[in-house]
Amino acid sequence: MVLPMNTGAEGMEIALKLARKWGYKKKIIPKDEAIIVSCCGCFYGRTLAVISMSCDNEATRGFGPLFPGHLKVDFGDAEALERIFKEKGEHIAGFLLEPIQGEAGVIIPPDGYLKAVRDLCTRYNVLMIADEIQTGLARTRKILACDWEEVRPDVVILGKALGGGVFPMSAVLADKDVMLLHLAGVHWPVLNFLNPMIIKFYLKELKLLSLYGSVAFDEDFEAQLADNNDARLEVSLLARSPEQELTEVSNSIVEQVGL
Repeated sequence: MVLPMNTGAEGMEIALKLARKWGYKKKIIPKDEAIIVSCCGCFYGRTLAVISMSCDNEATRGFGPLFPGHLKVDFGDAEALERIFKEKGEHIAGFLLEPIQGEAGVIIPPDGYLKAVRDLCTRYNVLMIADEIQTGLARTRKILACDWEEVRPDVVILGKALGGGVFPMSAVLADKDVMLLHLAGVHWPVLNFLNPMIIKFYLKELKLLSLYGSVAFDEDFEAQLADNNDARLEVSLLARSPEQELTEVSNSIVEQVGL
């Protein structure tokens, strides 16, 4: 599933929230005791949450107190990461890393590091969160930098290239068992771009998906809907439909407006 945002920092905040909520709901970490592990030399933005994970005094000076619930480990050191997992693993919800560190000076990890991280996260039941804001979408000649070691993270944050260097755009990607925890109580089936009918519907007419559950269309499509109350109603239901009803609703819209 995909949750679109505006900036990389916003995407990072969502990823941290997802990890904490998953930790409490799925891993059953005691209340308010979830830990996120990150790497020294990281750069995830300038918000209070992410500078709390920074080892850079220039980033943190004058902004305290920093947020609790963070541990740091050296980038590229899988053995150090395992030691932290062994010691604190029951309370660790996620491990956040850049596959290639950018702000620190384009630091490439040792061969096999990303696979080792994936194996450790699986073994200790920790979410692997890949910050691909700088490296994602073919900026390293692979769609994701994690693809160089054929690693599939649990959560991916995209940005920069997603907006073509022009628009502020980011996105958080995760499977349903993680993403829907953050969206508890609200159905967001439109964000499941794996559904072929939604791909057709989205690419042809959908111009804007509002995170408040509304959708906007271009003028031609609005005109098509103007004299069709049933289709208009079903468009409004699209963003609120439970997943099992998604195909039926979208098929009906497609038939009624002749897409």
